Amino acid sequence: MSLINKIKPDFWDESKPTEGSHIRLFNYAGVWKYAVLGASAIALLPLIIMLLINHYEYKKAMKEKMSGSITCFVSNTRSTLGSRISERKAILSYIANDSRLNEFPDPESLAEILSDLKSTFGEFVDLSVIDPKGNRKVHAGPNHLRNKDDRDEVWYREAYERGTYISDLFLGFNGFPYFVIAVRGENDRGKSLVLRASLKADWLEEMIHSLEMEPTFDPFIVNKKGVLQTTSRSYGKIFESLPLPLSTDSHKSQIRSLKDRSGNPIVLSSAVIEGSPFRFVTVAPLKALTGGWFSVSNRFVVLVIASMIGVLIVTVGVVTHLVNRIFEADRRRVTALHNIQYTNKMATMGRLSAGVAHEINNPLAIINEKAGLLKDLITMEKDLPHEKTVEIVDSILSSIKRCSAITHSLLGFAKHIDVQYQQIDLERVINEVLLFVGKEAEYRSISIDIKVQENLTPIESDVGQLEQVFLNIINNAFEAVDEFGQIDIELFSEEPEFISVRIVDDGHGISEENLKHIFDPFFSTKGEKGAGLGLSITYGIVEKLGGKLDVESEKGEGSRFTVTLPVKINA
Repeated sequence: MSLINKIKPDFWDESKPTEGSHIRLFNYAGVWKYAVLGASAIALLPLIIMLLINHYEYKKAMKEKMSGSITCFVSNTRSTLGSRISERKAILSYIANDSRLNEFPDPESLAEILSDLKSTFGEFVDLSVIDPKGNRKVHAGPNHLRNKDDRDEVWYREAYERGTYISDLFLGFNGFPYFVIAVRGENDRGKSLVLRASLKADWLEEMIHSLEMEPTFDPFIVNKKGVLQTTSRSYGKIFESLPLPLSTDSHKSQIRSLKDRSGNPIVLSSAVIEGSPFRFVTVAPLKALTGGWFSVSNRFVVLVIASMIGVLIVTVGVVTHLVNRIFEADRRRVTALHNIQYTNKMATMGRLSAGVAHEINNPLAIINEKAGLLKDLITMEKDLPHEKTVEIVDSILSSIKRCSAITHSLLGFAKHIDVQYQQIDLERVINEVLLFVGKEAEYRSISIDIKVQENLTPIESDVGQLEQVFLNIINNAFEAVDEFGQIDIELFSEEPEFISVRIVDDGHGISEENLKHIFDPFFSTKGEKGAGLGLSITYGIVEKLGGKLDVESEKGEGSRFTVTLPVKINA
């Protein structure tokens, strides 16, 4: 036996009618499925909705938290870097407007100023003073650049026209990267000059490395073209292009989610450093930013899924138990109703016993008379006429055959046999049923007329079940009519696939209120005389045989029952 058969409940295969009974069981497997689905949906829907809402809100909060944290870090760092660069510009601007540069200082004085800057800040490499015509008048530093013509240089024009200039990184004569800060100053007589300073690029690297940040962050500086101005752990060295799409149009902090060259999700945040051509950029793996958050979310999802599994187990268990209880109760109900059906049949047979006894008594009296006559003839006459003997014997055999037919019909009706479908002549079945009630009709002067449509085909059905159906209906008709009443029975076919039997009486009829309940079990209009099961059982038998039972009646106008049966039983 397989595991499925072991755990499968008893009711799973019990969705067919009980053998030999017109009372159908439920489709328990279907009921169980719908009950489990319905109960599960009701129980799980709130959990699913809660999970979806939590996921949405959690994701939204996580994005806001992540964006806020990174944006705050980038903005603060940008402000720090901007203030340090602005500090250098301010110092150079102060020197450019100092009275010592009014008449262009000698090289020794400029070298002294450079020395003071190096001792204070360390990143300054050289200083140059350029007159309004672009001639480099004084230079202090490692390279001899005095008297150089700078009027066509971009940095000079920018500084002279706008008052300040900061360049991108470039390689110096010694092969090391530098950048330039140039500012414009004026002397007491209103003459302009430009003070130019070269600074080591290492200073930018040192500022980046001095930041306090998460170890998974990769911070660096790029220029407006996306060229690295400081080294990146993941995206290359100075002067290499950043292989990530970067918008440099906005001066506001920006944060974007994208994928790196390996297809891994990352978060890129950037902001322009005010007063410079630089943009500060931070790249971090998304997993590093959301790992803790996802861990909490995953625990919640696991908890909800575990709850859903628990709900499903409890739902399946409870529904299985309840359906099994219904199955057991229904099985007991079917057995009880089946026994009631048989009891009702036996009660009907009891009501018919007087008429049957009289029917049998008549042929028995004939048999007794003919047998005595035959005995006398044999005793008294030596030469017994052959014709007379045959006549007496035929009469005896006919009476015996009549008794046999009556007793067989009674036994066939009383037998508690299984359903057996066969070809049946409905007219013959009706006539056999009338054998049971014929004597009562004779006593009460009730007229019974049978009208049969020509060329009616036999039907495929069960004889015993049909006898009980028609006997129940005809008995009800007998109880409804008074003496000298009329009962009409008509066999006809309106459709080729069906044959109908209509039983009409001129009795007292049924009220409209009672007509709604005549097929309900235990409903009776006969008071204590009736059990209220006859028509209920009849209705169930007709349905089981694939037919239908209709009734029309009015109080005081009689009743009309129509039984419609299929010619063939559908498999």
